[in-house]
Amino acid sequence: MRIASHLRTAVAALPLSALLGTAPLLAQGAPVGGTIRLGLTPSAEAAAPGASFTVDLTVDMTAATGTCGGSASVPVTLGAYNLGIRYDASLLSFVGTAACPSAPGEFRGAPPCANNTRTPAESFVNCNAVNPNAGTAATTPQGDVCVVRVTFKRTAAGAPARLSTLHTGGTRGIATAAIGGCGGPVTFPAADVAGGEATVSSAPN
Repeated sequence: MRIASHLRTAVAALPLSALLGTAPLLAQGAPVGGTIRLGLTPSAEAAAPGASFTVDLTVDMTAATGTCGGSASVPVTLGAYNLGIRYDASLLSFVGTAACPSAPGEFRGAPPCANNTRTPAESFVNCNAVNPNAGTAATTPQGDVCVVRVTFKRTAAGAPARLSTLHTGGTRGIATAAIGGCGGPVTFPAADVAGGEATVSSAPN
């Protein structure tokens, strides 16, 4: 699978099972607290058939904490993500992805993404990336992070186009960063990740 293959390549020294597994490591992230919220921000409230628009996927860790050294509570630092955006392929077509203009340096490049339209009404784009500073003393990024900008094209008029985030299933998840002198990585529990939704209405030509 392209997504899993890329992650294995990008973190050859840090297997995917460590990044997005469930090992009970004492780390920046174990135990974790609070909630991570995913968000979707479209560039337009409505789009006419043939018009393109972008959707920014954000990971808000403002209310999430991890543990360092066994006792100290610290803000969660994003180490890796494997997330999707679900859409209806009878209304939208996937165009491409790019880095968010506001993305921090660790996630400034366009991530690898795969588009799946086998079930049109439940099509999805899945993207993943790994913090290249994992294993160092760096504690960025934290807070609300835009991880990818996805471009869609409206292909048909009619019903509003609904988009929603995917953070469960397969190897999807959000992992804390491995921080030198602190530990990690650890997967943030899926039950404590709140999904995001957005709607783009149909506009007249």
